[in-house]
Amino acid sequence: MNRKLNPNHYNFFYDGECKFCRGLTLHLIKMNQNPNLVFLSYRNLHIDDLLTLHPGLTEEVLESEVQLVYKNTRYPGFFAVRKILFYMKIYKFLTPVLYIPLVPFLGMLVMYLLKRYRNL
Repeated sequence: MNRKLNPNHYNFFYDGECKFCRGLTLHLIKMNQNPNLVFLSYRNLHIDDLLTLHPGLTEEVLESEVQLVYKNTRYPGFFAVRKILFYMKIYKFLTPVLYIPLVPFLGMLVMYLLKRYRNL
């Protein structure tokens, strides 16, 4: 397995070839307060290493939206972002709002729209 991939760390995967994704990830890296949160472009990793970390990390899944893997649990899209926001300066205060009923549906809609925007 790749040295960077540690199942005991929060492994956040994004598309390193997407300008929008890279910009957003750079912002999140600056705000990050958790040394165990690692931001990785899945494009720089071998698919076998990704599948060893979690069997659900297929190329199709990784191309569709960001993914977070922590201790063999995979959090897709909105749920990945919601999980890591707690570790971000300023944004951590918004985290409780993201757990209010029906907010995840709005979050998934926003992630869907962002996915469409990034592919333009």
